Amino acid sequence: MGAYEIFTRNKFTMVPYYMAKIISLITNLTLSIGPTALRKYLRQYKWLSFPIRPGGMMKEAGKNRSLEYRQGMFEMMYFLLQYLTTTLKRVTHEPEKVIWHEDLVPPEILHALGLVPFCVEAVGIMLPMLNAELTEHFIDVAENSGYPGDICSLPKSTLGLVLEDQFPAPRAIITSNSPCDGGIASYLPIEQKMNVPVFRLDLPYNFTQQKALNYYTGEVRSMIEFLERHTGRKLDYDRLKEVCEERNRAYEYTLDTWDMIKRRPTPIGSELLFYSHLCYPLYGGTREATELMRNICDIARRIVLRDGAGIPNEKHRVILWNPAPLIFPEIFMWMEYTYGAITVMDMVTYNRHPFIDTTSKESMLRDLTTIMAYGPMARHTRGPVENFFGDLFRIYREFQADMIMMAAHIGCKNTRAVLRMFREYCRRDNIPLLIFDYDLSDTRITSTDGIRRQVADFMENVMEHHG
Repeated sequence: MGAYEIFTRNKFTMVPYYMAKIISLITNLTLSIGPTALRKYLRQYKWLSFPIRPGGMMKEAGKNRSLEYRQGMFEMMYFLLQYLTTTLKRVTHEPEKVIWHEDLVPPEILHALGLVPFCVEAVGIMLPMLNAELTEHFIDVAENSGYPGDICSLPKSTLGLVLEDQFPAPRAIITSNSPCDGGIASYLPIEQKMNVPVFRLDLPYNFTQQKALNYYTGEVRSMIEFLERHTGRKLDYDRLKEVCEERNRAYEYTLDTWDMIKRRPTPIGSELLFYSHLCYPLYGGTREATELMRNICDIARRIVLRDGAGIPNEKHRVILWNPAPLIFPEIFMWMEYTYGAITVMDMVTYNRHPFIDTTSKESMLRDLTTIMAYGPMARHTRGPVENFFGDLFRIYREFQADMIMMAAHIGCKNTRAVLRMFREYCRRDNIPLLIFDYDLSDTRITSTDGIRRQVADFMENVMEHHG
């Protein structure tokens, strides 16, 4: 009997079912690395033993979402914990293979080299959802070290984590010049702190041109040579082919899910899309990532076959541009419950990646290069402004949206620079546009109540009367 059949017989079995799976992960981790090593990690890494704030996503989700939609949330959170426990096991047993990689440098090549990828920004992305106060502590550590206070809070919290020795030491570091100057600048103090070799991928400004992609492919080749030189390992292209084909399988499920989301009503959406997409920068090319995408696709298909509705009162379909407020993950569920407004696509989730042609070494490197260049935020927040608006207005039509939310992150200089142009384009096309001010990871800039008030004012004064 599958998980869904168990839940349909008794919906109260869902939480115990996933709690049992989570306990199994933690038990397996303890048996693998030993209780002494686990206690050491819990003492050293503050983010592993933080107190989780009360309420949270599951409490909100129970108000309005279908049983299957809630199951998707559990699948997504189980995957994130699975990534964490698997990485800790490998870090413990293979410390000489640990390579830090920036979130815009996906891990497929590292997997093919037999290395242990550790995405440095991953904790900075997940921690604000669970403990904003601890995140703000790491932001303060970065600012007190001399890092500018007006830069994006994600690289600030990541730098603070590094400065307080919150990650396992790497053999080397891979980063890039995407998506913004703040992210680029953070890796100089990181390099000084860790004192290990660093390779910086140099993505050209207008990377949509073939000449620029050819140049970037050369950068990826240089990165491979750098890794081979500093780890003593040789890239196995047969293994790379396996990794790329696994990524293709996951992406096929992703595209199938997007096709179903375009329906009205949509079966799933919101933060289930946003956070499940982390499987690509965290664990791209693995069976675990494919399993997550397959499970979410199956969940969406079951809802479509039933009646198509992830929530019972879909009224508005939202496109979110710029990253969602990590400090307020419940915003999506609150909007669904209060206004029938479901987010059907967002900037970080939407990426027009190619399927990887695995017929040759050259084709695999070419397509992996394109994936890096067109990655989350890389495509949309650097380069010509056409990159920012082109996909946005196309998916607005394709996903049958009726409003756009622009998350005007105070630390994102790139996107705040185009807000006036954003307003003009939406007025021209009669598209309702909500621009709300917030900080990605710092509640002291705008509180969750402050975000909620901005959204409520728009929904009640604009969308209530929008025909």
